[in-house]
Amino acid sequence: MKTKSIILGLFIIAAPFVTKAQTCDAFFPYKKGMVIEQQSFSPKNKITSSVKQTVKEITNTSQGLKVDLASEYFDEKGKLAGSSNMVITCKNGTISVDMRNYLDAKSKESFSGANVTIEGKPLELPFNMAPGMDLPEGSLIMKMAMGDSPIAMNLNMRIFDRKVEGIESVTTPSGTYSCYKLSQKIEMKMMFTVSAKSIEFYSKEFGLVRSESYDSKGKLTGYTVLSKIN
Repeated sequence: MKTKSIILGLFIIAAPFVTKAQTCDAFFPYKKGMVIEQQSFSPKNKITSSVKQTVKEITNTSQGLKVDLASEYFDEKGKLAGSSNMVITCKNGTISVDMRNYLDAKSKESFSGANVTIEGKPLELPFNMAPGMDLPEGSLIMKMAMGDSPIAMNLNMRIFDRKVEGIESVTTPSGTYSCYKLSQKIEMKMMFTVSAKSIEFYSKEFGLVRSESYDSKGKLTGYTVLSKIN
């Protein structure tokens, strides 16, 4: 598994939230059957992958509102590379995102035959965020073992130093949006440590519309944009 391939923008939260609930009214996909498409590019603007997500179900639970998403991942040629299901929850004005959503298709495919256990702290996105606000960190600890092998491979991932930097206008193939700009640091350990940084742009009406990934020296390694909403 190529460790750096794990570090991608968040492939979630990209559509209007259509409900009368007062605490879950932004940054959150809600309409059942909605299809969200995003494309990822290299620093030289060459497409590297894409993802298509479908909102399968919306459920009110004791833990808050739950949205089930089905994701399909495609390579640079548009060939299906994998699929997965994920859950996003909203409670008391805060979205909680499972950190497994930060694993890209190639990474998920590489340990598809392994025995995997995952635990961690979800990434949170409050609706009342404002420029200058610090956001809580998220973490993921994943243990992988092939078959009956007693040898396990551990992956530790941490997203921290999260801050709302300001508000900017962002244009993607799907439109132009007024967005909150979030910065955060990423640290991942698996045999060796990889450090990186990402910038994410969130619209209150349409959620994440752009994310940018940088290496430890501040060099752009790729970016992802919201390309279509159906």
